Amino acid sequence: MATTATTTYRPTVLWHGMGDSCCYPFSMGRLQKLIESELPGVYVYSIEIGNNEEEDQLNSFFKNVNEQVDDVCQKLKADPQLSSGFNAMGFSQVLMTKNFL
Repeated sequence: MATTATTTYRPTVLWHGMGDSCCYPFSMGRLQKLIESELPGVYVYSIEIGNNEEEDQLNSFFKNVNEQVDDVCQKLKADPQLSSGFNAMGFSQVLMTKNFL
């Protein structure tokens, strides 16, 4: 009887840079799909600061940085799929990304 080994990947958190959004299909949305296709079954959480892509993009410029970090930390703590750790990728938000690590 053959056995199939399954690989479990550590979840990945993405934080876009200024002027971008979590989910635009030509930027972070594309990166999320690429990670998911290369690591089947991986959980990818792309950070959104706001209620939609437009608000997310505007907040990347205009929302107070400390409020952004607080919001993200609350979202990450509340996500049970991230409770055992995750990999993080920040694009131009590296200094902010370090705050939730």
